[in-house]
Amino acid sequence: MRILIGLALLGLLGCASTSSDDPAPTLRAGASKVKITPDHPGWMTGYGNRNHIADGVKTDLWVRALVLEGPAGKRLVLVTADLLGFPPKLSQSIRKEAVDRFGLDPADLMLVASHTHGGPAIPERPSMEIFHGLDEKTGQDVYEYADWLEDRVLEAISKAMVARKPATAMLTHAEAHFGMNRRFRNPNGSYAIKDNPEGLVDPDVLIVRVASDLGTPVATVYTYACHGTTLGGDIYQYHGDWIGYASDEIEKASGGAPALFATGCGADLNPSPRGKFEMAEAHGHAMAAAVAGAPPGTPLAGPFTSVLSTIDLPLAPPPERELLQKLAAEEVPPGKVSYRKRHATEMLKLLDAGKLPRAVPLPIQVWRLGDEKVVAFGGETCVEYALRTKKELGALHTWVIGYANMVPCYIPSEKVLSESGYEPGWEPGTKDTIATGSMMFYGWPVPFAPGIEARIMSEVERLAKD
Repeated sequence: MRILIGLALLGLLGCASTSSDDPAPTLRAGASKVKITPDHPGWMTGYGNRNHIADGVKTDLWVRALVLEGPAGKRLVLVTADLLGFPPKLSQSIRKEAVDRFGLDPADLMLVASHTHGGPAIPERPSMEIFHGLDEKTGQDVYEYADWLEDRVLEAISKAMVARKPATAMLTHAEAHFGMNRRFRNPNGSYAIKDNPEGLVDPDVLIVRVASDLGTPVATVYTYACHGTTLGGDIYQYHGDWIGYASDEIEKASGGAPALFATGCGADLNPSPRGKFEMAEAHGHAMAAAVAGAPPGTPLAGPFTSVLSTIDLPLAPPPERELLQKLAAEEVPPGKVSYRKRHATEMLKLLDAGKLPRAVPLPIQVWRLGDEKVVAFGGETCVEYALRTKKELGALHTWVIGYANMVPCYIPSEKVLSESGYEPGWEPGTKDTIATGSMMFYGWPVPFAPGIEARIMSEVERLAKD
């Protein structure tokens, strides 16, 4: 109890503004929080080994929205949600409605998923057919939830718009150290998902504290590069993983002001240790303590600008029909699941329809808030993109986000792509002839062709130019 009270006081002191030396309000800001826990049990996503629907709720799931309006009236809208990821069609539909309803430019809206593996299944990606074995009929509840979710996201944006008031925003940094690189090189040269203490990580926790002109907390934004995978596929209760616990504790410390987690580039990072709710709660507490203990920081100011583009990342040559036919005809023992058979069957359907994809669309978004740059990558972006982006654009004034706007698949660095394993979606035995691992589950026919990192970073440089 003493720890929680101490955190609450630290959080309030970090947000309150009582000194005559504090910056005068230069912004208008509003925030909101809307529950998105399914109202009846359905399929969960994040782990393919789950074989039945959810059986309860451990912690509620939320969508949170923050509107920042600059001195010239430009509005930037950040939405964070306790989801595995925003799939392409849902993201596009939300953006279109937000543009029409609120008069935003498309680039003014950023949708970020927390990447909890304790949330509901959503259509499209990961592939419902491959990952869950569902089709449009058996997965009807999944489509209905997505429609309901879109309304809740728009409701959160609307409430944040209405709540705008004069405000200040302070940007600061802290560190956390429970995120562990998970790409472990086996003696035979293959890669397993296992703690790798020598692997790359990004300990930076960037924090934005938004307060009204009276010093009342409006919102806290925080980011960290780490998966929402403390808990495994044996858990059938909806939960927000460590992020849910962190946001809840940060909100209690600030009198209920929404705490928005803008996920970092943690595609190849897992929380450590893993496996129990107590561990998720401990990681959440560690993050809340880091946020509460961070120094006051520096003011955020205008002008605001926003740009958003989508680039195509080429895939390797398509798989041979004979290979797909052979894999689709695989005999599967009763009671067993073959993701390979499901994948080959779906790829044959696309091939026969002339719709087999040759590239993956990836959104990249850049916001500027005065001197600060926010670079947001779509997809499950590996940590090297954050480290390289900060190095090239200037770590002091660059904030990097992953899982933004839509999550089509993992986005490996060139190094990770060359090494094989789950994240790049190929194995030495099959090489680039057919997708394995993550690329299979996300519904792509083959892994990426070499050269994607250079293509991505070239677009970042273009968008980030003054």
